[in-house]
Amino acid sequence: MSEQSPEKVNTSEAPAETYTLASILAEYKSEAFIRNERRYSKEELEKRAEEILQEMRRSAREALAEEEASNAAESPGEAPSQAEAELPSGVEPAPDPAPETAEDKGRGQSSAQDPPIPEAAAERDAPEELPPAEAAAEPGPASEEESASPEDAELREPERDAAEASGGEIAAAESEAREAEKRERAQAREAYRREKAEALQAEKQHKRERRLAERQEAAHRRQQQREEKQRRAAERAEAAKAETPEPTPEEAMRLYASGIPSLGKRRIAAFAICVLMALTMLLHARGALPAALLEGSFLPIFLFASQVAVLLLGLDVLSRGLLDLFAAKPGAESIVAIANIAAAVDAVVILAGYNAEAGVPYCITAAASMAFAVWGTGCRRLAFRDSIRSMRLASAPTVVFLEEKLAEEGAVLNKKLGSSRGFLRRCTAPDVGQLTYRRITPPLLLLLLVLTLAGTYLSGTGALTHILAGLCCAAAALSSTLVFARPFSRTARKLSGNGAALAGWSGAEDMNRAVGLVIRDLDVFPENTVILNGMKVLSGAHVEKAVAYTGSVILAAGSGLRRVFGELMRQYAAPLYRVDHFDCGTEGGVGAYVGTEEVLVGTAAYMNLKGIRVPDRMNVPEAVFTAIDGQLCCVFVLVHEPQDLIQTALIRLDNGRIRPLLALRDFNLNPAILEQKFRLEQGSIVFLPPEDRYRLSMDPETEGAPAALLSREGLWHYSETARSGRRLRRTTRRALFMTLLGVALGVLITFISFARGAFSAVEPGKLLIAMLLWAFATMMIADAADGD
Repeated sequence: MSEQSPEKVNTSEAPAETYTLASILAEYKSEAFIRNERRYSKEELEKRAEEILQEMRRSAREALAEEEASNAAESPGEAPSQAEAELPSGVEPAPDPAPETAEDKGRGQSSAQDPPIPEAAAERDAPEELPPAEAAAEPGPASEEESASPEDAELREPERDAAEASGGEIAAAESEAREAEKRERAQAREAYRREKAEALQAEKQHKRERRLAERQEAAHRRQQQREEKQRRAAERAEAAKAETPEPTPEEAMRLYASGIPSLGKRRIAAFAICVLMALTMLLHARGALPAALLEGSFLPIFLFASQVAVLLLGLDVLSRGLLDLFAAKPGAESIVAIANIAAAVDAVVILAGYNAEAGVPYCITAAASMAFAVWGTGCRRLAFRDSIRSMRLASAPTVVFLEEKLAEEGAVLNKKLGSSRGFLRRCTAPDVGQLTYRRITPPLLLLLLVLTLAGTYLSGTGALTHILAGLCCAAAALSSTLVFARPFSRTARKLSGNGAALAGWSGAEDMNRAVGLVIRDLDVFPENTVILNGMKVLSGAHVEKAVAYTGSVILAAGSGLRRVFGELMRQYAAPLYRVDHFDCGTEGGVGAYVGTEEVLVGTAAYMNLKGIRVPDRMNVPEAVFTAIDGQLCCVFVLVHEPQDLIQTALIRLDNGRIRPLLALRDFNLNPAILEQKFRLEQGSIVFLPPEDRYRLSMDPETEGAPAALLSREGLWHYSETARSGRRLRRTTRRALFMTLLGVALGVLITFISFARGAFSAVEPGKLLIAMLLWAFATMMIADAADGD
């Protein structure tokens, strides 16, 4: 039997027992097994069989109703119809429909669609009444299958096997579904744990990043606070310096240049005593002294007394070194003072009978370092004196300063007329040697103390004071106080002859930072080097008007010809006119308006460029042409006289590392004329565009810190000041490097000798010779520095 609704069933042919639920279920299971439909469970099969049975009942009722209706139409009141006779046994005909009750009305359409089940069918479908005992023992549907015949059992065995196979597959499917569900749940739990762990890790990372950001922000705030505190301290220091009036040149001369003769005499006396000490030690070593002097403690007593004499000669150096040490600003003089104190203590200990095996005390080495320190102090005073003397030469000197944003290449040196305010403060500021020793002296003294203890332990002797004196004397390099003082003194003496002064180490640093040197008209051709050789006024022009218009335009242009045309205007009593619409963008000349008239002043090439014809007989190289309203009216013939010093300065600048920036406004000057005038190589002079030349040659609005002062005009003095400052910086840095290297090597060699017990290898005489040779080598290498 198929799953579709069955057709009409001939009830006369089908036995009644085939319409039971068990038979229909067995038939449906067999058909399902044949079609290999094993996807239905037992409950689903029973439900499907119940639906088929109900459909068959409805079909039977409909057939019976149709037959009864046809029989009633043919023979009313006739005996039971054929359909009733043909009903199977046990099935009674349907009674006449009873009148519709309220309960039937409430059923709705369902009762109308489904006709009433016949009583015979109802009785057949209803369970058969059994006695109580039999009813208790009545099994379910399975009992019916057991009570069936053996043939039916044999027919049902394939169905049972199919159902069992289908049930096993269903159980396996359910087991797989449960396993899959377990796996899914396990995966979900694992994913949840991973997400939770990742979220926790992300939260921890976020907290760490937030704490790190907070620490960085706090550190940044502390750094800003420190910088702000330092800035305020610097501002307060600058304000205090500004409030403190700078001494006048006379006061500065008395303050810084006093005692120079005394220093010179003391220096000579100190060196003389050192020479006497060296000769005495040499004679004592050779046994050339009297026998009475060779025995006993004559040599230690003599050396100690000589050292005390040198200390008295350099008492200012000794006191300044100790004061700087106590003020936490130690320098080279502090190391010299400590070396002399250690050597004096060593001499006293040896004279007292201790450390007799150590030998001669280091009095001569310490005295020599003090004599060199006195020399360094004298050199510094001489440098200050020469610089102040140059500053006093001019009441309104030309101030050379560093300007940062004037050129694209970098900072350049510029100058303007101004005052010498701030020059003395920069001139007397600490130099690089003092700043370096201020940083290295504390760790160096600590290192010397550690090495002294180590050397005493390794040598196995008790010569603690002797080892300390030797190490301190090796650290007190003879050139330590001359690193900057000696080259600065030589530079200041050289510049004072040119009427210039350098602002110490600060000025040298500014000179070295500059990449260019702004050069103006008066630097190349100072006053009295440009002469008016004649003038010619064309017919129809007024001399006074031509002179007045030309002089007004040239004075407005700021050219180097101002002095020449200013004197010419005074000679002709020509008035000075106001110049408007000034134009300097064209090479070789300038244009402007005087009132309503256009005035052009320039070279012959400039006039031809503006469309004004210049006669061939007037076309001279060094001349100024003037045209008013397009008409040539006057020609001024000039002569530029070159100077040898300017030529030398241009050659040095061309071969040096500082670039000359020729900001010339004199339109008669061009590279060809300059190379011809000063006999320079072709192509050595490079001009900037006119706009840049006018911009660079303008007087600065603000004046920077003075790097140097000039009391004379001319490129020679200007360029030599810049070159001297650069040379001073290079010399100082070389001398400082050699000095520090000598200190390191001297301390290392001395410590190794003491540690091995070889006291004779570093005795005072040998150590002094080594220090002298190193000091002279340092000076020679430093003096070889160039100034470019």
